[in-house]
Amino acid sequence: MIEKQEQPDLYHFALGFFNLLPQMSPGKELLLKSLVIPDDSRLYPILRYLTDHVQEELRMDEVALRYNLSTRNLSRLFQESNIHFSSYVNRLRIMRAIELMTDGGRTMQEIAYAVGFNNPNHFNRVFRQVTGQSPRNYLRSCQEDEIV
Repeated sequence: MIEKQEQPDLYHFALGFFNLLPQMSPGKELLLKSLVIPDDSRLYPILRYLTDHVQEELRMDEVALRYNLSTRNLSRLFQESNIHFSSYVNRLRIMRAIELMTDGGRTMQEIAYAVGFNNPNHFNRVFRQVTGQSPRNYLRSCQEDEIV
């Protein structure tokens, strides 16, 4: 892990590199948006926890309590790093859903529940918000890309 205070030159280089990636990799915006570099190192274990527990119900107040923070302080940490809690969790869930979709063998409904959505319709709505496509169209376009 590169810490801003301990290695400022390397930190700023890495941050610049990650900011350039979308321009270098057109068509991979979704994957690149999941790269988050928080400004505050206190967020590192929290983001790791969210990633590891993405299939569970994740509420900011419960996560704050787990890390001995007030909901307000956790919200402020996220805001200062330009991360919106629910958007971040939704992106994590959709990224995991894409992994499960490409593995095959599950229905969209099974995938929706497996990544923490309580309602397949809500999963479809969030999937479209994050990717710009329905889950089925996204999977179809991925399969077409592999054929070409």
